[in-house]
Amino acid sequence: MSKKLILFIPVLALGFFLTLAVLVAGCSSRPESDTSQRDNPVKKELTKIFDSLDIEDEGSREELDLGVDERYGQSQGEQKDSEEFHRIIDLIITLLTDKDLFKRAEAAKILGNLRNDVATMPLVVSLLHDPIFYVRECSAQALGMIGSERATVYLIKAISKDESRAVINHSINSLGFIRDSRALDTLIYILTGNEGEKSEGPYFPFKGEKINTLEDYDQVALSNVAIALGRIKDQEATPALLQALAHRSYGVRISAAQALSLIRDPDSLEPLQERLEVETSKTVKAAIKNAIYNIEAF
Repeated sequence: MSKKLILFIPVLALGFFLTLAVLVAGCSSRPESDTSQRDNPVKKELTKIFDSLDIEDEGSREELDLGVDERYGQSQGEQKDSEEFHRIIDLIITLLTDKDLFKRAEAAKILGNLRNDVATMPLVVSLLHDPIFYVRECSAQALGMIGSERATVYLIKAISKDESRAVINHSINSLGFIRDSRALDTLIYILTGNEGEKSEGPYFPFKGEKINTLEDYDQVALSNVAIALGRIKDQEATPALLQALAHRSYGVRISAAQALSLIRDPDSLEPLQERLEVETSKTVKAAIKNAIYNIEAF
């Protein structure tokens, strides 16, 4: 074998591997539009929902691409609602009345993920009137994700009248995410049985007609109430949370301590120290110590 041939073989092999590497890189790369969709979780989620809800209308799918790209394709702070995007929301809102309960539930979920106030009142209707508790549960959760104070009074109504514990718990959690102080009287009453001085009207429905009583709220609900009070961050809730530190359920006591840690009311320091001395649960003690630390550091 000649020297020229010996030198040519390695060069040929090197060229082959370089060509192969280019081909592999080309196959693994995505078109720019695909990368955009991959980096756009909302568009990806909407596409999945459209598929799961059997929306076949090509016009609607085109609106999906146009509307979501326009809303989310710009830098944060410059996003604008487009007509196309609102048509998408309107399309999903109509599915809240679909005969298929799973479509109604999925529609509620995606409306919550979109966090657009346009969906608040349609979701309120589902929360109060859908015959299936799972749909009402998804609607309650979605209202908390949207965060509109318009939903407060209706979530309170669901808490006081719905027979599903899941709906009640999600409604309580959503009040915590909305952070509307008008919910304080209802949440404090559920946690302690104490009525506030201004406990009246639709924001406190526990007077008059027969509705859910304190016995209807289990320890999970009470823990959720404590956390919701903490998220609202109003010092008016401090006495109720300090009272809850003595609850028989250690889970409720932990949640009360965590809530006090969020509110950071200096007046709660001394009662927390006193409770720490008599508390028997190590987990609750840890939560109380954390609350004391956060309040002192604030």
